Formats: sequence, C-alpha cells, structure tokens
Amino acid sequence: MLTQTFLAIGEADNLEKRYKRFRLIAALTLIVGVPLEIGLGFLASIGSKMAFWPVIILGLGFLTFAFYVVFLKVLRSIKQDLSEQVKLVGELQVVSKTQKEKQQLQIGFKSDELDKISLFRDVYDKINIGDILYVEFSKYSHEVFKLSKNDEPLIKSS
Repeated sequence: MLTQTFLAIGEADNLEKRYKRFRLIAALTLIVGVPLEIGLGFLASIGSKMAFWPVIILGLGFLTFAFYVVFLKVLRSIKQDLSEQVKLVGELQVVSKTQKEKQQLQIGFKSDELDKISLFRDVYDKINIGDILYVEFSKYSHEVFKLSKNDEPLIKSS
C-alpha cells in the first residue's frame, strides 16, 4: 500500500536538476537534429532533385515524434512533480527481474503506480523475486528517491 506525502527539500532539488539537465539535452537534440536533417535532405537531393523535400518532411516528422515521446513527456511529468511537490511511499513486492542488455537491469513491481525501475548491477543483485521493498518515488516521473530491503538502504538520494 502506497501513501502520498510531500517531497523533502533535497528531493525537490534533485528533480529540479533532472529537469534542467533534460531540458538542456532536449535543446541540444533540436540544435543538432534539425541541421542534420537538412543536411541529409541536401545529400539526398544530390542523387535526385525530387528527394529533398520528402527526406526533409519525413526526417523532421520523425524527429518531432521522437522529441515528443522522449523529451516532452518526461519534462511534463517532472514539471508536474515539481508543481505538486508530492511523492509516493510504501512497500512494493518484486514480481520480475529482467536483463535486456548488459547495462539494462530492471525489476518489476506488483503495483499500479510503479511498474518497473532500472537499477545498477550491485543493487539488482541484492534483490530477488518476491522481496518486499520500501520505496519512495515521485508521483508522476517515477524518480526513485529511496529504495530499501529489510531496513538496508539500496538507493538513497541526497
């Protein structure tokens, strides 16, 4: 069962830093992505003059879609966390452990509020399916502030 409580000062600061970092990466993606798409259109037009506009339209369409999915959704959720200043705390049961690639380690929870989180190897190895973990995370962006097992802290944000 999860309960809602207010963010601590350090947690709000961490969310603010994440928001600024994500916003910077989003701006750099646009600054690099748009000229790159125009360059690809120019290169395509060398072979065929008719290829410039289709390549530009498809490339910018894909960039816009990817930008929305990757950046705007995350930025909106972090901004909502910052405006409401709430987090969810409580215990969750681990129902799955997955390793998609060497670096992508995830655990899944039996919860509607938090489906899964990605972890580093040292934390991932300490967790087993069926474990009950105490977790504190932001309500909308699901930024994990604290994760512990049997009162042993696994993740603790400062």
